[in-house]
Amino acid sequence: MENDYLSNLLGQIKNPEMKNVLQMMIEQQKQKAKNASRFPAITKEKAINDVKQCLEKIKGLREDVIQLNGRLHEMLDLQATIASALGACNCYGLNPFCDNCYGSGKPGTKPLNEEAFNTFVYPLIQKLSENIPEDPLKEFRIENPQNKNQPPPANS
Repeated sequence: MENDYLSNLLGQIKNPEMKNVLQMMIEQQKQKAKNASRFPAITKEKAINDVKQCLEKIKGLREDVIQLNGRLHEMLDLQATIASALGACNCYGLNPFCDNCYGSGKPGTKPLNEEAFNTFVYPLIQKLSENIPEDPLKEFRIENPQNKNQPPPANS
């Protein structure tokens, strides 16, 4: 409505500078109208509702972060326990910038944590040893028929 009035006024103005100023005003009005349609007015109640919803989401996210942080610490403790079972630094000697070992703490470089070793490593060794035959090299041994009853010579 206001744009129509300004457009009519534009046709009546003869001064080019005044005409330019009025054209700029008309463009500004059009831009305001365009922006107003893109961003509808928000009521106070809607804004309060939106803020409440955001606060609820933040509360839920905060609880998630607390749970994840607790789980992270559990995993870090487990990782440290397994490293101690292997006699290694927590970085396993892979980090040359490690404050504890400077990259030299690979497995076997520190005293073993016996309890952790017996919990995590020894059961694996037992399981693997079940599949190893009594004499794993038996099929490769060459028996001398003359000395069949004598044990093979010991390697020194």
